[in-house]
Amino acid sequence: MRGSSSRPFAVSARLCWRWSNDLKLGTPVALDAQSVVGGTDDALTPDARTRGLTLWFMVSVLLLGPLSGCTKAPVDRLTFIRQDDSRNGPGVGIPAPPSDPGRAPRPPYRRVTVSVGPQEAILAAPGANLPDVPAKSYAWPDGTMGILKSGATYTFFAANDGNLRRCIGTLENPGRCGGSASIRIRNLKANLNYAGGGPVYRDPATGTLLMFYHGERYKDGTDWLVFHSSLGLAKSSDGGATWVDLGEILTPNITPETVFAGKSPWDVGGGTHLIIGDHFHVYFRDRMLAGGTAELAVARARVADVVEAAIVRDTAAPWRKYHNGTWDEAGLGGRSSPLEAANALAAWSAVSYNTYLGRYVMVAFGRPWPATNLYWLESVDGLTWTDRKLLVDDAHQKVYVTLAGLGDDPRLTDQSFYVYYVSSAKAATGGNRNLDGVLARRLITLFVGPASSSGETE
Repeated sequence: MRGSSSRPFAVSARLCWRWSNDLKLGTPVALDAQSVVGGTDDALTPDARTRGLTLWFMVSVLLLGPLSGCTKAPVDRLTFIRQDDSRNGPGVGIPAPPSDPGRAPRPPYRRVTVSVGPQEAILAAPGANLPDVPAKSYAWPDGTMGILKSGATYTFFAANDGNLRRCIGTLENPGRCGGSASIRIRNLKANLNYAGGGPVYRDPATGTLLMFYHGERYKDGTDWLVFHSSLGLAKSSDGGATWVDLGEILTPNITPETVFAGKSPWDVGGGTHLIIGDHFHVYFRDRMLAGGTAELAVARARVADVVEAAIVRDTAAPWRKYHNGTWDEAGLGGRSSPLEAANALAAWSAVSYNTYLGRYVMVAFGRPWPATNLYWLESVDGLTWTDRKLLVDDAHQKVYVTLAGLGDDPRLTDQSFYVYYVSSAKAATGGNRNLDGVLARRLITLFVGPASSSGETE
């Protein structure tokens, strides 16, 4: 339940006076004896800390008498674990993913407050009329961004009008592309009219980059408004300067022929993914040939299998979709089950393991269309997504969500992180977002416990 690399929980005894005001006596609290010598605060919620400190204070008063001003005897490396809370059920921990083995799981907590900062314009197209904002190229980013960090330098990968583009910069200005042209994914194995990405995984053993890209087939090869989309993998051995195709990994259950005949395009999204256990989990939208949709679906493949197939055999490993509680459906053309009970629109989502909450988080765009809103979702296991919250509901269209953590690995988020997206007033009324699109971001800050101020979403 505790990670050895986490920060120790040390707090001045002065806090016991303030925190004990909210204590509700009678809640069972257990002292973990091991934590006295080696515990951390990572497994604690504010409620657990409140009760633990109050219990410590009460024992101190009984044994030592009142503490004058409560200013002495700091509590060092002391952890209290809530046994049970009727609001949440038993205090069951959440497994931390292998990408962050030092983090301790958190027990359930009462409520997550999501504080949404003001919109910042990062890059802007000419039609946005923001002359003081760095210029945004015509169609970049045209999807979810992949972000890698090396030292203080960030490298961004995103679709660029049917191909992809690599830019090197900062979180404040990711658009310094040095005049580089779009990069075409070479040796496409499928007959795609569009192939651009996207979220990137770096193999720690070899440095090989794997990109999850968005692919499209157009009706009659030219009608880009009627398309059947897919997700594929590409690899790079030179830091992202060039990419070679490994093949498609996911296609919707509905066939291209059915999409083209009905002139009803289907967009699977951008290939956002998590590593849970020893598997990649890729999130997308699926549409069934027999009718119906899975607005939030998932497929998986073992990380070792994906890396081995890419590096050794220049191909994509098989993926399996989650359907009716099993992973028995093929990634290429299989069926999917929705992961959110309401099966509400969750398009072009971005996911992350959040080290502050000890669970997985997602931001996606949803209805109405075309003036879309941004929504928040959470999951303990990556399969059941709940607690949908409205984050942003201005009059613009908001698409192509990317999450960026502030630590060494941007894929991991903590108490504060950025959500990036493309905002367009023209697209909100059916126009071309590339003419006035703004790459925007907002700072997200999380709090565990009761909401306390305006501007926060519970």
